[in-house]
Amino acid sequence: MLSHRLDWRAQDGAGELVSETMLRHSNELFFRERMPWRLGMVKLDCGPIVVAHLHGDCAAPPSRVTVRANLDRAGQAALVAVPEKETPKHG
Repeated sequence: MLSHRLDWRAQDGAGELVSETMLRHSNELFFRERMPWRLGMVKLDCGPIVVAHLHGDCAAPPSRVTVRANLDRAGQAALVAVPEKETPKHG
């Protein structure tokens, strides 16, 4: 159930890359200069499925990844998936 009273908890971002696509055209100059651009759907271990930018080292699906929220050049949050082994483990 959706509610404004959700209990937020930190998650480690671990998940499985379940599909990917290659963006080959964009009206946005930033993306246009960097084509092709990989995007993928990641099923997070904590439940939700998210769309994320894929790091070039991510293996084709199905593969394990870690999703991080990075700030883009405009200061907006962008989800980026990296290979699971690249993310330091905290314990």
